[in-house]
Amino acid sequence: MRYDYLIFIGRFQPFHTGHESVIRKALQLSDKVIVLIGSAYQPRTVRNPWDFNERESLMRSVFSDEEN
Repeated sequence: MRYDYLIFIGRFQPFHTGHESVIRKALQLSDKVIVLIGSAYQPRTVRNPWDFNERESLMRSVFSDEEN
């Protein structure tokens, strides 16, 4: 079955190969994958060491070869 959209929600603190695997599988199953990065407005803490921009940048660099 092919989907129009799949949505993946997470904090990605840290973004790791498990997250990457889920997103790559979603890309195989759908035309578009929407990734929602949670805790976007939380201050930097031990539990949340990376801010939104750092997490977004890392994820974009991992998937720079993908169209959607």
